[in-house]
Amino acid sequence: MPMQRTPPSAVLELSTDFSELARKYPSLQPFLKTLSKDTGSGYCCTLDFRNPLALQTLSAAILSIDFGIYNWALPSDRLCPPIPSRFEYLCWIKHLLALHVSSSTDSSAEAPHSASSTAAKAITGLDVGTGCSCVYPLLGASAFGWHFVASDVDPTACTWATRNVEKAGFSDYISVRLVQSMNSGSDVHASNGNVSRCTSTTDDCSSSSIINGSSGNGSDSDNSSGGPLSTALLESDGALDFCMCNPPFFATAEEAVRAHPLRSCPGAAGELWCPGGEVAFVSAIIDDSVRVFLHLSSLH
Repeated sequence: MPMQRTPPSAVLELSTDFSELARKYPSLQPFLKTLSKDTGSGYCCTLDFRNPLALQTLSAAILSIDFGIYNWALPSDRLCPPIPSRFEYLCWIKHLLALHVSSSTDSSAEAPHSASSTAAKAITGLDVGTGCSCVYPLLGASAFGWHFVASDVDPTACTWATRNVEKAGFSDYISVRLVQSMNSGSDVHASNGNVSRCTSTTDDCSSSSIINGSSGNGSDSDNSSGGPLSTALLESDGALDFCMCNPPFFATAEEAVRAHPLRSCPGAAGELWCPGGEVAFVSAIIDDSVRVFLHLSSLH
């Protein structure tokens, strides 16, 4: 089982000197561009940010050098996550998890404060639409020792995510699950094909999802209308500490192209757009979280 890495103390401390990065990660060297000569420290360099492979190599370098996540890779046609901003998002979640908000009916309650009991608890989160990069679970497992369920409707994304998890040595921390795209009126996932509801190389997904037939018709056999949480989670997962996602922002493919006609990383359809866009995607997560909460509450 891999040891938890010590993360940078602040996002700004992540490596940003491209020359130094290339020295530690030689694969980055071919993508450097010389800007000017500095008599004190040699040449000032930047990166060819129009080259998708350069962006992927930069992310791989930061993951390797700053987080000890090695052999990370992506297909050339997928979005490449900027690592500092992704890590900043996880730091924000970490601060939220450390807060204890007392009940408003408790007269002796103090203001929100850091809860030591939370710090010692094993943290488990769900990353909806983890993508090929699986970047949030990998960063969370490496920097904070968190556990994750990482779901996606795209078989290619799950294949690459599983590969990145296994190469980094985090199979005990991260369960990658291929889930069925939501259909009917709640179909906000853009799927690249028909996939099974839940398959995984790291979990036994033969057991039932956390809500069977969450369409409200009382059926225990139809999982096709489940939401982004209920289709990904199993009864055996227990309670989650948080749910997160980087949702498709646009509502149509045309809208995505108009917004970024010269995008460096093209991105797959499901990464860029879905019916209803970001609002519909996040709304589906909120609605499903209520159903999951009510279901779990009924079991106790």
